[in-house]
Amino acid sequence: MSNITVDQIAIVDQKAMIIPKDDSFKVSTFKDAERMLADSDELAFVYVVENEGSFYQVRLPEMFWPILEEIYEHHYPVYLGKEELLLDSFQDEMEYLLDNIPDNNNYGSEMADAVVKHFLERK
Repeated sequence: MSNITVDQIAIVDQKAMIIPKDDSFKVSTFKDAERMLADSDELAFVYVVENEGSFYQVRLPEMFWPILEEIYEHHYPVYLGKEELLLDSFQDEMEYLLDNIPDNNNYGSEMADAVVKHFLERK
């Protein structure tokens, strides 16, 4: 699985846009694989997209979690690129991970603590 490094995440007109660092990716050729993983070693959420049978990881490290929390809280639609690919399952996948990571030893205490700090403490 190849990585898509994120340059920035922006909220514009109540829409979230995940902007890849490498602009050579033709986001319009990708499809939403509709799943998100957690990388507890790197403290990152990983959204999976597909292109011509190959899977790509859109890596969302902890430095982006404050804006992800805002996106999740407000239920903004999330796009890869500038409204090029709607990530339909982003909110559902995020909810699933946020419900399952805390108090789950499989993710490790560092990941669980970081998720609580960024997403659940203020609730």
